Amino acid sequence: VIPPRDLKDEDVVAIQMELKETKSKLRIITQKFANIRKERDSLKKENKELQNEVLSLQSSLREMVPGFSNTSCSFPMINELTNKVSDFLKCECEDIFFDVLCPEL
Repeated sequence: VIPPRDLKDEDVVAIQMELKETKSKLRIITQKFANIRKERDSLKKENKELQNEVLSLQSSLREMVPGFSNTSCSFPMINELTNKVSDFLKCECEDIFFDVLCPEL
């Protein structure tokens, strides 16, 4: 660190310019941070609304399926449906594989 009395006028000017640049960059970063915070808040709100819509649709779906009106509010979960469909397709593919293979045996 150079003592202030040993600074030349050019050094003082350079330091002041650097300070102005730094303040400007800090303002820009602060603005971006505020914008991102606003965007995050709006996305949180939208996410909450979408979750409520999904729950409402699941409830409506339960009401439309006979015999499932007393099931939990998570019926049917998409991962459960996906697992059931993939298990079904896997079995069907294995059956087709053995049907094709059997004539050769």
